Amino acid sequence: MMKFICVIFSFLVANSLAAQLYSTIGKEFLISIPTLHTFYGINDISAIVRITSEKKCTGAIKNSNGFYSQSFSVTPGTQTIIELPNLLFYHDSLEIIENKGVFLETTDTVTAILEINGLQGSNASSAILPIQSLGSDYMIMTYAFGSISETRSHSHFMIIALEDSTTIKISPSQVSSLGTSAIPFKIKLNKGETYVYQAFQDLDLTGSIIHAEDCKKVAVYDGARLTFIPISCSNAKGGNMLNQQAAPINTLGTVFLISPAPNVEKELFKIVATQNNTNVFVNGILVSVLAKGGIYESYFSQATFIKTNKPVITAYFGISWCGTAQKNGGPFMVLV
Repeated sequence: MMKFICVIFSFLVANSLAAQLYSTIGKEFLISIPTLHTFYGINDISAIVRITSEKKCTGAIKNSNGFYSQSFSVTPGTQTIIELPNLLFYHDSLEIIENKGVFLETTDTVTAILEINGLQGSNASSAILPIQSLGSDYMIMTYAFGSISETRSHSHFMIIALEDSTTIKISPSQVSSLGTSAIPFKIKLNKGETYVYQAFQDLDLTGSIIHAEDCKKVAVYDGARLTFIPISCSNAKGGNMLNQQAAPINTLGTVFLISPAPNVEKELFKIVATQNNTNVFVNGILVSVLAKGGIYESYFSQATFIKTNKPVITAYFGISWCGTAQKNGGPFMVLV
């Protein structure tokens, strides 16, 4: 009986600590540059990390092999900008393990933003989660749509290992660009190694599941090479890259308040259930009951309150130029 009580107590404490530890502020981060849209190859992509802090501190960016290291200092009230060398940190291969992980370490707590830029104004930004906020279990959120057959969106996700001999079970929701079937498979990564899985053409990898065995932590980035939003707009213009670092499933919430950006007619929100029988309420109205991996999406043009009875992944998306119905804005993804 005592053992049972201890197990329950440990479970409650662990969940409480997980909630407390989840933050975008920290001293250690794990980064890489995922496969994104280019016209002429790797030279099209530039990536920077923007670092801010409330206290003066120093830090360094390095890879797991130690042959690359760049030191920096951070002054309160200013941004420190670090360029990531493409040849070292851009993962340009699909379903092939590469050593493209970046470790960022600082002497005091900072916030870090990964900003990726491509040709013709395409760009994507993501808050970088500190290592303390990483986990072992993730579900993917992304968006995939090419308005013309010549432009394929290719949704994807990237995994980065925090330590050696990390076995990861991947359960993709769609077949890959290389023809890999949408059935579970395993890979093994060492510290700093990366792996990218990309869906075939315009298939949406939302709902894919990633599990690192033995409670080992991994970083996961999800997005798309280039996409148009929404699917209902067949002549959409102004495609863009998507890239966001995913939050572990055990840190997800059930209550969200979202608001569209200024000067846009509407935006799109999307919800993915992590458990069966998930009730989704929007502004107090039950709009859907989702199975695990199920999706609900809708437009919103004003502040919107979302509540669920079980943890979900929630994101909102900017939408493409689509005739007079949507003149401003452009595709982006923000995980809430």
